[in-house]
Amino acid sequence: FRAACIAGRGWLAYKDNQTVLALNEQDQALELYEQLKSILGASETLTYLYITSYNCIGTCCRRDKKYDEALQWY
Repeated sequence: FRAACIAGRGWLAYKDNQTVLALNEQDQALELYEQLKSILGASETLTYLYITSYNCIGTCCRRDKKYDEALQWY
């Protein structure tokens, strides 16, 4: 899945302290997940991909001390 690779790049950007890039990558991944969902329907694999991106977004918010926003993503 291309979407999974993009989500992974988001985590790598987070690890390199590039929060804005990490969030952009996760946004791209989420858009692709939505496209896949409309074509293939819901699946367990797709759910795990959503969770991965949501966790990364929440972690980025936590790093930026946006705790309330972070909780919305976890």
